[in-house]
This record gives sequence, structure tokens and C-alpha cells, in this order.
Amino acid sequence: MTTEGYHASAWVTATGGISTIAMDREKAIFPTRIERNLSTESDMDHTKMSCDSWEWNALRWGIFDCIQVLIGVFGIIGNLLVIVVLAKRRGALHSMDILVGALAIADLISSVFIIPVPTSKRIPRTPLGLFFCKMIDSRYFLFHGLRTSSYILMAMGAERYMAVAHPLNHMLVFTSRRSKIAIMLLWLAGILSALFIPFVFVITPQCTCLYRAVPSVVFPIGIFNYLVTVVLPISTLLLTQGLTAYSLHKQRTIAKRAQIQKTDKPTFHIVARNRVIKLMLIVVSTYIICFTPNMTAYFLVNLGVLPITFIWSPLSSSLILLMFLNSCANPIIYTIRYPPFRKALKELFCGATGSPRSGAPLFGHNSESVKSTTIKESVSKANGIKA
Repeated sequence: MTTEGYHASAWVTATGGISTIAMDREKAIFPTRIERNLSTESDMDHTKMSCDSWEWNALRWGIFDCIQVLIGVFGIIGNLLVIVVLAKRRGALHSMDILVGALAIADLISSVFIIPVPTSKRIPRTPLGLFFCKMIDSRYFLFHGLRTSSYILMAMGAERYMAVAHPLNHMLVFTSRRSKIAIMLLWLAGILSALFIPFVFVITPQCTCLYRAVPSVVFPIGIFNYLVTVVLPISTLLLTQGLTAYSLHKQRTIAKRAQIQKTDKPTFHIVARNRVIKLMLIVVSTYIICFTPNMTAYFLVNLGVLPITFIWSPLSSSLILLMFLNSCANPIIYTIRYPPFRKALKELFCGATGSPRSGAPLFGHNSESVKSTTIKESVSKANGIKA
């Protein structure tokens, strides 16, 4: 999908009085041309055309389209590497590893459909044409991937909080089986939250795939989109990250009261835990930075705070590309900020074998109970000192 496709869709949302709008790349650039080509139900019914062939709109390779291709290619390669690395450790995956793998799959889907493809100019009224209109021209898979990745990220924040604050309950709740069930439910939530998209795209008698906007539901859909893509994920992530930081602060306070020697070196599991927590903080911050500006801008256009012309501005296109960037950002973050992932990549490409921890979880550790035991020992020491 190009930024132009987003512009056309956003313009319909913002101008809730429009009944039908063509998702034509050329029309998407010029709002006056869109208005001139708008049709009503009666207008479309007066002629019946034979839809027996496909015609495509030509791709216009501008700077934003080229950047989209780069983002899509980097996202495909990076997320595939994450999936392959985790697949090689599938026998010892922790709940966090399973969630990271699911996030990589969702981002992979988004990356594939970020790459610009020709949109339909004429489309046959066949099952294949109907599928293409409702699922490909509508960019359903792209929106589904973006939303699902945000829901999985929410689950990752909750998982880390439980691992830090309630390690014993974490071991019972976030088992491998339950984590997979949770991922299936999150994928279902992503499907349902974007399910309205295929229903608003139709093939007209003129053999074009149109976005049919019902004025009475345009504004509620705009609010719903903002809630499920910005408000809910970001508020949940901020809450879980804040609670995790508070829990870590409490643990440090307990350790300090127990007068644990500062020269004591942290165990391997504590070091690994802290690495994953810092990694999660960076991933969450990147998601907020990438998603919030674009979705908020379109929401403000929908409310009438920003003018309609903002949708066709270079700033709007830049914000869309920033949102797309999140689909390829996580593998880059893992590579730069997480040494175990770099080591796993080296083993993958260099064929290294026999690593003592090659069968261990990559992003999580099954021995979270070690942390719990350490805390309990600290509490016992503190109680002994007070006595």
C-alpha cells in the first residue's frame, strides 16, 4: 500500500457525508478529482458493464514509494531471521520467546503488504475479483498485521510484569500451552477488530472496487480505530511498564534493607532478566513513537481540528512511513541491544554448534523462580537483622 491509499481512506473518514469513494491511486492524489468522480447508488445502477477482464493502475514511483519498499524488504528479512532463530530453539521456548515469535510473524505480514502493488482499475465480479477487492485493495492484511502486533506487544508487557512482580504465578500462568492459546486469542482479536474493512469495499456495476462509507458509522469507526490502535495498547503498555519499574524498585529496596554486599555479582538469570526488561522498554518506546503521531493526526482530522488538506501534505506521508517503520524496527533493536540474539544470528550464519546454551530460551528463562528465592532470602535476612 502507498501513502496515497491511506490519504484516500482517511479523507473519506474525515468527510463523513460522502457515500461512496473510489480507491483509485490517481484519484487519491487529487481531492477535487475524487469529488468529481463520486457516484450515488442511482448513478451506478443506470449502466451495467461487462466485468470480464482486469485492469490495473500504474505505480507511480515517488520518494515515499521507494522508502516503503525499503521498509518492507528490511521488515521481511529481519522478521524472517527472528522466526528462524526461534524455530531452531523450538524445543526450549519460554513464554517470552513464543510472544516474540508471534510478534515477528505479525510484523512479517505487515512488511509484506507495506510493499506497494498496483491497485485495480477494473475488476471482474468473480470470487477471485471479490476477494481481491475486499482483502487486497482494502489493505485488510496490512491493518490486521499492524493491530495484531500491537495486541501481542500488550501481552509481552503483561508477561514481563508477571515475571518480575509475581514470578511464581508467572510460572503457572504463562506456560507454553497457555501462551500459545493467548496468541491465538490475540490473532482472533486482530481479525475481529479489522473485520469491518472487507464489508465496506464493494465491486460496483462499473467494475471498480469502491470504499463505501456510510455517513452514520464513519465517525464511530474513526473513534473505534483510535481506541484499538492507540489508546488501548499504549495505556496498557505504559501501565505494565510502570508496574514493572515499581516492582523492581521494591526488590532493590528489600535487598538494600537486607544489607546485601554491593560487591556481590548478579546471577546470570538476573542479568538476563534485566536485559529483556531494557529490551522491552526500547521496543515499547519505539511502538509509541511510530504509531502515535500518525493515528493522532488522522483522529484530529476526523474531529475537524486539523484541515482536510493535511492528509495530502508531505508531513502526513512522513507520519505514515514512520508508522510503517515499526514493522521492521524490532529485529534491528534485537540485533543492536540484545547480545544473545546477535550470538544466535552468528550461530545461524556461521554454522556454530555445540554452544552450551544453544538449547536454552533466547528472550526468556524458565528459572524465574531463582529470582523469587533470592527475594525470599533477602526478606529473611532483613527480618533477622530487625530481630
